[in-house]
Amino acid sequence: MATLAFKIKLIGRKLDRKDGLLQKSDPYLIFKKGETVLYKSEWIKQTLDPDWEIFQLDSKQCGGMDYPLRLECWDWDSDTKSDMIGTVNVSLKELSHKGAIFKLANPKSEGKSAGKIIVDDATPFETEEMKEAREKKEEEEKAEYARLAEEEKRLEEEEKEKEKQRQEEARKAREEEERKEREAEEKRKADEEERLKRERDPEYKRQAEEREKKEAEEKALADDLDFLDAAVSNINSALTF
Repeated sequence: MATLAFKIKLIGRKLDRKDGLLQKSDPYLIFKKGETVLYKSEWIKQTLDPDWEIFQLDSKQCGGMDYPLRLECWDWDSDTKSDMIGTVNVSLKELSHKGAIFKLANPKSEGKSAGKIIVDDATPFETEEMKEAREKKEEEEKAEYARLAEEEKRLEEEEKEKEKQRQEEARKAREEEERKEREAEEKRKADEEERLKRERDPEYKRQAEEREKKEAEEKALADDLDFLDAAVSNINSALTF
């Protein structure tokens, strides 16, 4: 979960007197998470309506936006122990709302209010830690974007190369098909011319038949020689083994 941080300004109104009827209090605030003090404000001299300095809290140190915190309001004394004016349980989520009002519970009189604490301002801001985390995330996202862009470019180039190869293969296939068609057409024409010649010239027909017979005999002889060569090779291999 992302860390949220706020600059908060609190004011007190109608706080209880702790230094007698003729004296006002010197109030200051303490924020606690359990027994851990998260923040202690400056004390404001002689007032029941203090305006404290702006302070900072973030969701990480508070344990989350909804984690219960204890807000204590004290009256500072230089020569004796500070007196508690009142307490109230709050959360950072509640403190982040400008205008929120919290009634202090009187520690000595149950059910009686010891004054009010008001959120005079609450402004979200970015801590150095948050800034570093954001910048790191942005750098990671930038690097990931660059990687994805490079990967997409590589895939596009591969696809272009594959398309180029497909087109080249298709071109070669067309040329091969055209070549076969030309050869078939040329053979058809040659066969047709041969047929016509034989029909017109008996002597040519006789000579052509003799040529074909001679070619068939030569082919049969060549096949016999190939068979003999293979048989001799097998015999030699068997003798060598």
